[in-house]
Amino acid sequence: MKSPKILTNILVIILHMSSFLDAFREEGNYVEDSDIAAELNASSSDEEYLDYVDSHTAKKIKLENNETVEESLNLKALKSNQHEGEILSYHDLSKEQSVVYDLIVKGGRNVFFTGPAGSGKTTLLKTIIHGLKVKHDAFEDSKALRVGVTASTGLAAMNLKGLTFHSFLQIGLGTLKAEAIAKNLLSDINFNLVWNSLRVLIIDECSLINSKLFQKLEKVARLVRKNHKPFGGIQLVLVGDFYQLPPIIEDYDILAKIGIVKDKTDYHEFKRKRFAFCSPAWKKCIEFELGLKEVHRQKGDPKFIEYLNQIRLGNVTKEIDQEMQKLTRELSPIEGVEPTYLFPTKFKANNYNLQQMNKIKSRTYRYKAALDGKLKGTNEFAKMVEACMFFKTLDLKVGSQVMLVKNNFPEGVINGTKGVVVGFERVDSRLAEKTSNTKKNTNTENDTITHHLVNPLYGGNLESNIDGEQYYPIVKFLPDPSNPSETKTIIVQEEKFELQDVKTGHALFSMCQIPLIHSWAISIHKSQGQTYNFMKTDLRDTFEFGQCYVALSRVTSRAGLQLLNWHKSFVKANNLVNTFYIGLQDPISISKEETSSESDYDY
Repeated sequence: MKSPKILTNILVIILHMSSFLDAFREEGNYVEDSDIAAELNASSSDEEYLDYVDSHTAKKIKLENNETVEESLNLKALKSNQHEGEILSYHDLSKEQSVVYDLIVKGGRNVFFTGPAGSGKTTLLKTIIHGLKVKHDAFEDSKALRVGVTASTGLAAMNLKGLTFHSFLQIGLGTLKAEAIAKNLLSDINFNLVWNSLRVLIIDECSLINSKLFQKLEKVARLVRKNHKPFGGIQLVLVGDFYQLPPIIEDYDILAKIGIVKDKTDYHEFKRKRFAFCSPAWKKCIEFELGLKEVHRQKGDPKFIEYLNQIRLGNVTKEIDQEMQKLTRELSPIEGVEPTYLFPTKFKANNYNLQQMNKIKSRTYRYKAALDGKLKGTNEFAKMVEACMFFKTLDLKVGSQVMLVKNNFPEGVINGTKGVVVGFERVDSRLAEKTSNTKKNTNTENDTITHHLVNPLYGGNLESNIDGEQYYPIVKFLPDPSNPSETKTIIVQEEKFELQDVKTGHALFSMCQIPLIHSWAISIHKSQGQTYNFMKTDLRDTFEFGQCYVALSRVTSRAGLQLLNWHKSFVKANNLVNTFYIGLQDPISISKEETSSESDYDY
């Protein structure tokens, strides 16, 4: 029997935000189905392996009141969703979105869908996830996990309330060959259960997975499940935009030293074909490659959408060049808020925020997050803290420029809304303690009041905490562009972010913190998936394919964008990606029969 620690490690949250080096160390060559038994040296009968259940659940679903599948899923989404705006009802999907939804949820098809920044990929994916969970979990007696929600990065995983695929599938960093990984998984019943109970595997930000790692994952799936179907019969839902940031490739010297590349010619070819869609496994697994076209983020500036679509492709016409040159003007602060500065690296962004904070000569209010969960004290827990949008320690002053990182629908502000701290509200609270050395005199310059927030789930008896003064920040948020006359000033209180063990429901990670971050600056990488009304960026410092496009496409309109050192040569797109995207299908072109008929894969 494996130890509880091993069981916990099944679902360890490894936030793979650092180098992808180890993912490249073994090639994981693709093999034919006939080679599986030999590779595993399998002498056991099929009965020794955990069975997976036929996944054609649409035929087995018992619906109340003679509802259709779509109507039932829609109703359940409306009833269960407590975070308004997180998912859409089926009938609120656009035509192209509903086609993608039907192919995946109703048809059980293996689908990759993509689209420009702001095309609603994440919202659609959350809606699909809910539909799949209803289909595969709610109407079945089995408690085994059916839908795996994963992403290639920790930040994307947290956004979906899922895990990194490295952690969920227990492949570590992918340093072993596929055969060795499969043997390790097959030797442990708990790991085996995760793989063999899966009906659907979702991977967000799949564009950051390199081709060799995807090849290896596919092979591991067939070996572990003893199923010769592509990806072991698991339905695949892949989401991402290959025009945005690509997989990281280490320097030649490093890869040559560990034997990944033979020479520089080999290295350049490997770097050129880094994308997951270059893998032979991709071609065997993915039935539909779909491109969303409708952009929602810049819908108020259709001309800007047109420009961004061309920049995405690496095209800069004379008209685009001239219009971008006009955006090099300086933007004036709005309601005391300066535009968010996007930097190519996290280091530069953090330094800029610190510099701006130090310019404010007044009392500091320090909020220390309450951190807890089953993984507390582990390296994985530390990586989770690092990747979380919440700050472990948040310093605020009157005049601090901030951004909300959690939806607050009752107050009418959403994730990504910017504002400025205009004061602090003193309240009597047992959710905080004031440090013993806090000054109470009138000299507040450079004075610090520290609040130790308490997680209600793990803080024990709240009455045991020291009664004291709690100061919550008062934030004046920028008005919604659709209603510029309405300015919202609210008191921001602590919020809890939690990730649960998908099997037990116990919290693996929990953070209680004021849901604000400094918004003077942010890295382009961390801005991916974010939306800003007011920002600036220095494109001269961009260095990677798609980086310029990611930076420009965060803003909702040209009116809120300032460019520093614009030059058309900074716009770069990968030719291989261009070729791949030419072959994408328009969801609207998919026939009704294709969306309604179930896949012939034996899931």
